[in-house]
Amino acid sequence: MNSLELFFSVIFSGILLWALIQGGNALILARRWQQCLKEAARIVGAVKAEYPGCEGARNEYLEQRINFFNPPQFNLATNTILGTAQRWSIDRTWPIEEIYICVNYDVTTGFTTTSPTTPDMYDNILALLQRVTLEVNDGRQPRKVVDVSGVGLLEYASQVGWNLSAETLTQVAISNNIVGALAVPVGVYQQVYRIPCTNPLIGEPLRSRLYLPVHTYPQDPVLTLQFNSMAGMGAPSTGAIGTIRVDVVLIRRLPTPESEAYLRATGAAGKYPLTNPSGYIDWDLIETPYSIPLGTATEQRLAIATPGNYINGLVRQYKGGAALTRNKTIDVDVGDTIANNLGLETKWRLETGGTVVKEFRWKHLRFMNDQTRPATPLTALTAVAPTLPTPTNQGFVAIASAGSPTIQLSNQAINFPGGMQAATANYRAATSVMLNFITDGVSGEVGNELGSLLDCNTPANNGLKMELIGTPASVATNPSVLFWCGHRLFGDIRKFQAF
Repeated sequence: MNSLELFFSVIFSGILLWALIQGGNALILARRWQQCLKEAARIVGAVKAEYPGCEGARNEYLEQRINFFNPPQFNLATNTILGTAQRWSIDRTWPIEEIYICVNYDVTTGFTTTSPTTPDMYDNILALLQRVTLEVNDGRQPRKVVDVSGVGLLEYASQVGWNLSAETLTQVAISNNIVGALAVPVGVYQQVYRIPCTNPLIGEPLRSRLYLPVHTYPQDPVLTLQFNSMAGMGAPSTGAIGTIRVDVVLIRRLPTPESEAYLRATGAAGKYPLTNPSGYIDWDLIETPYSIPLGTATEQRLAIATPGNYINGLVRQYKGGAALTRNKTIDVDVGDTIANNLGLETKWRLETGGTVVKEFRWKHLRFMNDQTRPATPLTALTAVAPTLPTPTNQGFVAIASAGSPTIQLSNQAINFPGGMQAATANYRAATSVMLNFITDGVSGEVGNELGSLLDCNTPANNGLKMELIGTPASVATNPSVLFWCGHRLFGDIRKFQAF
């Protein structure tokens, strides 16, 4: 007798004993319970037949290992790494759950940012790590599993991981200083970029399938860091960074022969076997820029990469013009004043083959995102140095006062961007928002199944596109830019979607 049969037997024996004590009516009830238990046993048997090898499996986290590295490629003398791309091979000892890139540096000469004409110039010091790529060869096809800007990783982590580290949030505040303020003062700084290989909302028994299984690969994965130049970040020649030092922290799990056999057996079993014979699910995290042509004020159809199933999609916006801004969306109806259709902002939709999957205004996504964030108490204005912790470590946005930076404590939950939609508004511009498909954003449910993911396999298989559609405002100089950063699963995952 296996554990499931023993469990049902114990329950029924207890009910039968109670029925004998209580008399005839209870005996009828007990017989009905017996019928229910038989039906439950039938269902369990069907599941075991569908997924052989699952009986007796232990659905729990594998033992974790945390190791850090100080690769010489990422730690060149002084600031000579600026403006270069450096590659480092990661060992294949264990599957990877998370990667953290910890960047420390000192600003030896403070600098103000120039009027931004590119996204990197707007983000200034946050764009120090310009782009991060992770390339793998799993024996079937070399590919990039991560290809995201540094700022994109920060915004992605702020949405899926509940928060950024305190020192990184300080840099977010500094980055959001208005042009002309001392945006980056002299000081020593740290900012941390996170790569979650599996979505933090996904738990076991599914989570282990979404690690990056480098221990099964024939070649080491390669992490490439592209560092920005001072000019690329909008810093004038008078500003200076002295030395840059980088640690890479790997969070990995220790698979066992039993766990690997379980993943292989259950992954290959049933009507819908996984594409990867190891039982892991292939994925990528890729950011794609869409530049809106100058003078365009007609509906734009931005095609999202297919195939795959998206866990989520981060949308970042920079509105063009004489100077790029993130304090307004790229919409034709921006909604910052009554004249600009306050409350009647442009409608966007996610659509395939004429079928609308989701429709929204950007502000709808922003307030749904904020529902999942810790609240920050309202506190009075307090002047502090931007290189020091704010009182009680509360949320903040940076402002300029008489040419020197101060910090305004705010009741706004931490998020990008730091600026408000208008000078007198009580809400931020919705220029950094996420479409959350794993839990649909506000349910609070842990994502242990994949039925709600955005299906881009069906459109791809039928010659269709998945498109983000809306009408931007026309600008004459420096085009508006929209970025889509999506975490996508590949292959047939129907066994984790069907009832």
